[in-house]
Amino acid sequence: MLSLGFSSMQTIVVGLLEDRFARLEFGYDGPPCSDFHEESTTEDNRPQECKDGGDAAQNAAAATAFASNMIMLVFSPVVGSLSDCHGRRAFLVATSALLATTPLSLLMIQISDRASPYWYYFSRAIQG
Repeated sequence: MLSLGFSSMQTIVVGLLEDRFARLEFGYDGPPCSDFHEESTTEDNRPQECKDGGDAAQNAAAATAFASNMIMLVFSPVVGSLSDCHGRRAFLVATSALLATTPLSLLMIQISDRASPYWYYFSRAIQG
């Protein structure tokens, strides 16, 4: 069930971040980029800014995956040994707080027109 929720959310997130990158980074000022993903149009009809926004979103996602894996590689043994010494409750609470940052950053991006999409990627990276 959790996998279904994550996969359902990913399609929404990709469209939102592609449009946000197109508007903030490439100066796009038209209808939402997700409107060009309709079945009646082809991908060739998408404005160049939307294509560039999609590329920027994919590049940021790749960098986030790399950073997340490096954080996990470095901090997993440290946090594991600290939780053995000091108990797991504080680390579970901290992990839950970190997991809440991604939906909060996504909400912030949807509410504010000027919010940078990098907040979403940063929150995904620090989850490790």
